[in-house]
Amino acid sequence: RNRTSKLVVFFSNCDSVDFHHQLLQHQQPEAAAPEQLLGATPVLRLHGDMAQPERTSTLVTFSKAKSCVLLCTDVAARGLDFPGVTSIIQYDPAGDPAEYVHRVGRTARMGQQGEALLFLLPSELQYVQLLQECGANLKHGQSAAALQCLPSLTVADGPSTKLLHLARKTRKHGKDSSNRSQSNGGKEANGADLGLKGAALEQLPAAMLMQRQLVALVSGDAELSRLAHNAFRSFVRAYATHPTRLKHVFHIKSLHLGHLAASFGLREAPGMIGATGSAAACKKQKLEGQQAAKKREKAAWHKNARAAAALGS
Repeated sequence: RNRTSKLVVFFSNCDSVDFHHQLLQHQQPEAAAPEQLLGATPVLRLHGDMAQPERTSTLVTFSKAKSCVLLCTDVAARGLDFPGVTSIIQYDPAGDPAEYVHRVGRTARMGQQGEALLFLLPSELQYVQLLQECGANLKHGQSAAALQCLPSLTVADGPSTKLLHLARKTRKHGKDSSNRSQSNGGKEANGADLGLKGAALEQLPAAMLMQRQLVALVSGDAELSRLAHNAFRSFVRAYATHPTRLKHVFHIKSLHLGHLAASFGLREAPGMIGATGSAAACKKQKLEGQQAAKKREKAAWHKNARAAAALGS
């Protein structure tokens, strides 16, 4: 809600940066008016596979912006001074606690205030202890309030109609589950009753709607689907490279590949996602992605041309 916020979001690999960059600039499906997930907030990307002129342009744009989101790998963790960064979000943990310190050091510089947010899987919670041993002071937070502030889930006067409808269904289902559980031993209803293990009931409406929007976007766009597949594979490869001393926290066997695939908006079984496929299938997928990208560029050109004509008249 703070219109002057500057966020840096860290990912473990270049493909995840590319996927989320494309995702956050995509228009919502079934929206009454064209709207991106984060509204009008600019979203930039930065990683080592980008050409140097593009990286330089990104750095200059982000440094000058008053409100912006930068998606990046650890290429931005050291040696870069971004003025006015208000928040650091580690969507993928750094692994080495020393690298965590370098990441969060991008904010709260020169006496200014800042905050850092770290996402962890349930199997990664031992990482908190490692960070505390290095002097980091972390607090457990809830994501429900943050989800409900997203422009894609709200309207001018409050939650969107879809979000309110899901909330009513969730409360009704929760009451029914509570009644059933009380007759079966008194266990309180939670997210597992609705298929979202580990989620509190108050988090479910926003989380469910976000997941539906994510799946709809990825499944409806060939290029976005290709990026999601690449990001999934690269995430798994990056996760497997954590050093031996951290394997008790970040172990590949602790990942639930089905849940991981869903986080990238993929419906396919993980076994199919990881398959290389035939050369013809890969060529077809690449061609479909290029055609979808050209279609979006053509639509944007016509939109800008109509806007220019309207201003001229």
